[in-house]
Amino acid sequence: MIKANVTYDFAHQDRRLIWGTISSDKTEARPIVLSFSFNNGTLIGSDTMGFHRITIISPTRLESCFTDNGSGAIVSSCGIIEREQ
Repeated sequence: MIKANVTYDFAHQDRRLIWGTISSDKTEARPIVLSFSFNNGTLIGSDTMGFHRITIISPTRLESCFTDNGSGAIVSSCGIIEREQ
């Protein structure tokens, strides 16, 4: 299991569209943009590295899935993100 601290910093929202940066203890901050799906519980979007799907499970838990944008590697991953208290 790979463990990383992930930070989403959403600075802007325009209706269903949100954008800001994503970073981790393993990567520098990079731009990310996501749109709320019509069920209001899933966000779909991308950053400079690939595609993201985030599903809201509860106020403190998200399921985050990521696929690479074609940089030469084939990557797909999903995991649970829990908010620090």
